[in-house]
Amino acid sequence: MSMIHEDRAREFLHKLKKPLRFKLFLMARLPLALLAGLRLEEATLEKAVVSVPFTYLSKNPFRSTYFAALSMAAEMSTGIPGFVFCRAADKPVSMLLIDMEGHFGKKATGRTCFSSEDAALVREAVARASESSEAQTVLVTSIGRDREGTEICRFQFKWSFKAKGKPLEGNGG
Repeated sequence: MSMIHEDRAREFLHKLKKPLRFKLFLMARLPLALLAGLRLEEATLEKAVVSVPFTYLSKNPFRSTYFAALSMAAEMSTGIPGFVFCRAADKPVSMLLIDMEGHFGKKATGRTCFSSEDAALVREAVARASESSEAQTVLVTSIGRDREGTEICRFQFKWSFKAKGKPLEGNGG
């Protein structure tokens, strides 16, 4: 039976939470997120919080944060648990974003913090994927709030997790 190694996940999270390491991670994997000023505010095995500032690089013509910058931070708050659990699985698992939906209720005119508390759902999907040849999907939510705690926007992302492996001979792969 496949499993997620909690010690590996905690070790990777510990490294990722160091600001310099996080910036290096962004530089290597998501340079646009580094340029936009995304910050990892909190990361545990249960949740991730990522913030995006309202700056010259993240603004839109309407004096608020551009929706693409907001969605990037929201996606990262749901993607970090997937990335961590894929690295901690005892078999290689890949992840792919396959769908997203966003709802905007208020202008983002300051730093917006996105929180996703669906890491347990992601963990289960990664564990199922490592045991199966079929892709496993999970729908997770990220809520963006301003400094006062007012909800600015809400996103849902559907992630797909699939065990990596070589295709069988004779199957066209």
